[in-house]
Amino acid sequence: MIIAGLLGIVYSWFFQSNLVLLAFSIVSIIHPIFIFVFLILLKKIYISGSNLIGKAKNAIEMIFVDYVAALNGKNLFFLGLISLLDTLCYALWSLWISKYLEFDLSFFQLLLLASFIKLTLLIKLTPGNIGINQIAASGIILLVGGTAAEGFTLSLYQSTVFIITSFILGSVFSIVNMKYFFNNKPA
Repeated sequence: MIIAGLLGIVYSWFFQSNLVLLAFSIVSIIHPIFIFVFLILLKKIYISGSNLIGKAKNAIEMIFVDYVAALNGKNLFFLGLISLLDTLCYALWSLWISKYLEFDLSFFQLLLLASFIKLTLLIKLTPGNIGINQIAASGIILLVGGTAAEGFTLSLYQSTVFIITSFILGSVFSIVNMKYFFNNKPA
């Protein structure tokens, strides 16, 4: 989220983009900071654990403590590196598709798309986020200077490739796994 926010601010600054993208970028940067501030404030408040409010406080605190504990220095570095590489690969793939479909989108615009499309992973309303990603891609591409149709088509193409690839590879690996399972079962 922080990477998406920083990219959005840089894009807004250099390309004089609209105010909506700038505001969305600033919120993306500030959002993870709110989690840590909320956790600190929650620890300072004393509420007995016997009533409903106390139990809710303890449950929320346990969720955030686990979240913060998972993000220690080494894990955070590798998680950030993997996320950055994933974002770059998604942007390069989007660039290849946009060149193939003859869309006039720059790598930086597609890098912003890749960064902000990760935020849609937080909203799981449909399996595979079908529909959510297309709407988000349309809006993001529209914000960075493309057309909504380009964003929708790009995202639809990517979703179709994901589904076809998953179906084919899933079938192949299921058959291979079944053969291995039946050949190596205990006596």
